[in-house]
Amino acid sequence: GGSKLFFNRLLEMNPAPVIWTSNELHDIDPAVVRRMTVALELRAPPRRQRRRIIEGLSKRYGVEMNDDELDQLALKLDATPAILENAIKAVGLAGGNAAQVERIGLNVMRAVSGGQVKSPPLVALFDPNLVCSNIDLLRLTGQLKAKGSRNFSLCMSGPPGTGKSAFARHLASELGLEVIQKRASDLLGPFVGQSEQNIAIAFQEARELKALLIFDEADSLLLERQGAQHSWEITQVNEMLTWMEEHPFPVCFTTNLMDRIDTASLRRFTFDIRFDYLDRAAIKRAWSIFFQINDPPADGLMFANLTPGDFTKARKQAQVLGLIDKPAELVTILSEIARTKPGQRGGLGFGI
Repeated sequence: GGSKLFFNRLLEMNPAPVIWTSNELHDIDPAVVRRMTVALELRAPPRRQRRRIIEGLSKRYGVEMNDDELDQLALKLDATPAILENAIKAVGLAGGNAAQVERIGLNVMRAVSGGQVKSPPLVALFDPNLVCSNIDLLRLTGQLKAKGSRNFSLCMSGPPGTGKSAFARHLASELGLEVIQKRASDLLGPFVGQSEQNIAIAFQEARELKALLIFDEADSLLLERQGAQHSWEITQVNEMLTWMEEHPFPVCFTTNLMDRIDTASLRRFTFDIRFDYLDRAAIKRAWSIFFQINDPPADGLMFANLTPGDFTKARKQAQVLGLIDKPAELVTILSEIARTKPGQRGGLGFGI
C-alpha cells in the first residue's frame, strides 16, 4: 500500500545509510530490489563451516564434544548459525551433551520448517576392495588430484548398492571439495519451467560453494528425448546439458537404469564408469569387513549378484537376530537376499 513514488524516492534519496533485511525476497517488487545499492544473500553454511561454528559455540557455552561428535552434528544439523547457537546454549545451561544438541536443534528446525526436516544422506565409506568397475577408481582419483582439474563430469551406472555415491563423496574428499547431493525429488517440480529453475539453482549453488555436485536418479533428469511426449521433457534435458558444459566444478550423475538416459547426452560426460556386482575376491573382503570373518564358508563366496549394500542389509538382519557370529546362518541370509533380487541370479550351489 501507499505511494510507490514516495517509496522509490525514499530508497533513492535517503540521507542516511539504511539496511533492509528480509527472509523472503520473491515477494518484493523487482523495482524496489533494483534500487538497492547492494544485495547480499546469506545462505545456510556448508558442512565444513558448520563444524567450525559448532566447535566455537561448544567452547563458548561449555559443552564438551570430541571430533566425531562435531562431525556428526555438522552432518545432521543443516541449520543456520542462530539455530545452532540456541541449541548449544540451551544444552550448556542444562549441562547436557552432544546428543541433546542434536535433539534440540532438530526440534527447532522442525518448528521453523513446519514439521519437515530433510534427513542427512546416509554416507557409506568408500572401500576400493568392495568395488568392481570398468575403471581403476584409485588411479583415476590420483590422476584427477595430481592434475588439479575440476571441470569434468562422471556418469556412474550400475545396480543399487554398488558404491556409486560413496565413490563420488570419496572423490570430493580427495579433491578437497564440499558435496552437494540432489535427488530427482529435489529438482522436479509440478509447474512448467520449475524443474529447469531448480537445476539452474543447484549448479549456481555448487559454483558459489566450489562443491562437487551429485545428481542421484539421473535417469529421471536425463530422459531419452527421442521418446519425449511433452516439451518440458526436452527443455529439462537441454537445461541440464547446457549447465554441464559451462560448469567449472565436478558433476557426478548416478543411475541404476542406464538404458533410460538420453543417448545424445552420454557424449557430454568426461568419464563413463560402470559399476558391477562383487566378484569372488570382493565378496571375501566383504565377509571380513561386515562380519569380521576372514575365512568364510566356501558356499558364502559363490554369489553372482551381491553388492556392498546387500552385505550392509545382511549384517543388520544378523545383528537383530543374534546371528552375527554364525557363518552358516549368514550364508542363509545372503542366499535369501540374492534370491529375492528381481531379475538377477541367486547364489550358486544348493542351500539346506
